[in-house]
Amino acid sequence: MRSYVILYVPVQFDIKDIQREFAIVTGGSTTTQALGAWTDDNGKLVLEKIALIKSFVPDSDLPTLVAAAHSFAYRLLDAGEQSVAIEINGELTFIT
Repeated sequence: MRSYVILYVPVQFDIKDIQREFAIVTGGSTTTQALGAWTDDNGKLVLEKIALIKSFVPDSDLPTLVAAAHSFAYRLLDAGEQSVAIEINGELTFIT
């Protein structure tokens, strides 16, 4: 398996649905806890506990996994997140 996707999710959200969907698409996932940091509109540093949910797939299945990640990113935006990060094969993009 050469391709992977990582979805960066604040831990206040229930990540079990994401893990389940990634497992259906890829057979499994790995979740790592981390601390995210950025500055808000006022220049204040914001620290937030996040989960990085990562799955590997054959290159041919990458579009399916990317679609699942985007679907969850838009759900997080609908739930109030300002931006959601998705890493695809080392390239980070932000969904806003």
